[in-house]
Amino acid sequence: MKTDDLENFIRNNRAQFDELEPDPALWAMIADEPPVRQRVLWRTFLVRVAAVMVIFVSGYYFHRWIAPDQALTAEINQQSPAEGPTHEYQVFLEAKGYYTSVISKKESEVFQLVGNNARMKQDLENDLSALDKSYASLERDLGDQVASQEVIEAMIQHYRIRLEILEDMLIQLKSTAPAEEVEVHHVL
Repeated sequence: MKTDDLENFIRNNRAQFDELEPDPALWAMIADEPPVRQRVLWRTFLVRVAAVMVIFVSGYYFHRWIAPDQALTAEINQQSPAEGPTHEYQVFLEAKGYYTSVISKKESEVFQLVGNNARMKQDLENDLSALDKSYASLERDLGDQVASQEVIEAMIQHYRIRLEILEDMLIQLKSTAPAEEVEVHHVL
């Protein structure tokens, strides 16, 4: 068996290597247990954060789903008990609750389909704000009690028009969306 020169040197001079003794304090530090570090469990932390987010988002959407009914009840209760809400006004409040919930769902669908197209979003928001201004004018007329039956019918018609516009936009966006996806797949 062939021996290495370094190995032979160490064996021959072993006594010289052992003449220095380590400091006892050094051995005391080595003998102590290393400090226990707490491991951060990122997966557990992220699962908890995700659970909180799910609870928050579901609570938000539940509130939005319930809110039109609460607004409807509040408006009915605002009528003075002596007058009592008229039948036409009650019909209007029911229609308002229905159309408000349907319109909010359609708006969210449209905004999802529009995606990152800032120009399209801005045009949509401008159109909807113009409709909101005309609706505010109708609400002022209703507050003045001027021809309330005609005003109520106009307000319900406003909701119908807004819903039709949103449905038409959804149809157009859905018909163009598959074509855009095909183009993207061909580019990739």
